[in-house]
Amino acid sequence: MRFTIDARGGPGATTGTFEVFHGNGTTNEVLGDFEGDITCLMTAGEVAIATGVITKGHVNLPGVDRDVTGKKVSFTVHDDGRHDRMYWMWEFLGAPINNCVGMAPGFVPSHGDFTVRD
Repeated sequence: MRFTIDARGGPGATTGTFEVFHGNGTTNEVLGDFEGDITCLMTAGEVAIATGVITKGHVNLPGVDRDVTGKKVSFTVHDDGRHDRMYWMWEFLGAPINNCVGMAPGFVPSHGDFTVRD
């Protein structure tokens, strides 16, 4: 999976975009490819939660093959220097997405970096 998230502002004054690409490295099959607008951003120290709405995209996952435009997403990132973490949730897979609400960031990216400024 590859994530690109660029968000600025805070609750009530947020701007930004996101892109997500999910491919199967074994078969080169595209499992998900979507983008959208960040609608809410909240930071606390080194942690940020960004929620948004997909403006264009499609997923092809087991049991899910459809246009996901209009669905909500949530990203949580922890900028901890060389030990960054993140978590994501998708409304199209049944996650209840509310503005600026996320989950504890438990996944360690294989490469890349997050920068959170409170």
